[in-house]
Amino acid sequence: MLQAGDRIDVHLVGDLYYRGLVEETMPLLHVVWARELGTGERRMFSTDENRIFQHPPPATPEKH
Repeated sequence: MLQAGDRIDVHLVGDLYYRGLVEETMPLLHVVWARELGTGERRMFSTDENRIFQHPPPATPEKH
């Protein structure tokens, strides 16, 4: 499940359409708000109408 801070790629018709960070989710409405990494533009996406891929979280360095 997506949550605030997740890095995502949104694909439309098989092509990368948008890359950003999740700011807000509304699971009952099937909606995700994200901020684009390049321009800072905020957009709303339907999780029913778009393929949204979540990036794995960055690896944290081990403490020695």
